Amino acid sequence: MTEPPQAYGESKYNSRTRWMNFWHQIDEVTRLGGKRVLEIGKGSGIVSDRLRAMGYEVTTVDIDADLKPDVVASAEQLPFGDKAFDVVLAAEILEHIPFERVSGALSEIRRVATQSVITLPHAGSAMIGRLRIPWLCDIEMFIKIPFFWVRHHNKYGNEIGHFWELGKRGFARRRFRALLKEARFSIQKERIYADDFIRIFFVLQ
Repeated sequence: MTEPPQAYGESKYNSRTRWMNFWHQIDEVTRLGGKRVLEIGKGSGIVSDRLRAMGYEVTTVDIDADLKPDVVASAEQLPFGDKAFDVVLAAEILEHIPFERVSGALSEIRRVATQSVITLPHAGSAMIGRLRIPWLCDIEMFIKIPFFWVRHHNKYGNEIGHFWELGKRGFARRRFRALLKEARFSIQKERIYADDFIRIFFVLQ
C-alpha cells in the first residue's frame, strides 16, 4: 500500500469516530452482496485496502491524482459502462460538489451500479445513553439534534471544501431525498449511528 498524503495519515484526521465510520462503510458494502465495488473518493485507502483483503474487486476513483486512485475522474462523469459494478461506495464526497450539480453525480452513480452506499456529513449534536448488561444485552438511547438554525455561510465552499451539509438550515434530509428520488433511487436504509453521529448513511437500490 502506498503512503497516503500527510493529512489522511494524521491521527487528528483518523479520529475514533472516523474509524467507526470506516467500519460502518465496510459493513454496509459487505451486507449488499456482489464483489465488484467502485469507491468514489479514495481518501486514506483504508476502506478499499480492507475490502480487497476480504476478496472484493475494488476500483477506486478520485479527482486527486496524488492519492493514486485506480482512475482519475469526477463523480459527475464516471468513465465506466452501465452497471459495471455491483456496489458504489461514495463516502463524504457529494458535499464537495455544489448542491445544484449533485443530481448529475447521483445519476452517474445510479448508472454504473445496481446498489450504492452514500454517506454525508450531518451537522448537529447528540444525546447518547448506553446501558450494558454483561452476558445479556446492550441498551442504547440516541437522539440527534440537527443544527437547523445554523446557515452554511459560504456557497463557494467552506474551509474544508464543503459546499453544503445536511442538518444545517436549508439542507434538511427531505431535500436530499428529493434528489435521490429524481435519480430513481430507492432508499433501503437511512441511518445515523450513535458511534459516528456526525455522518448519515444512505443505502440505495
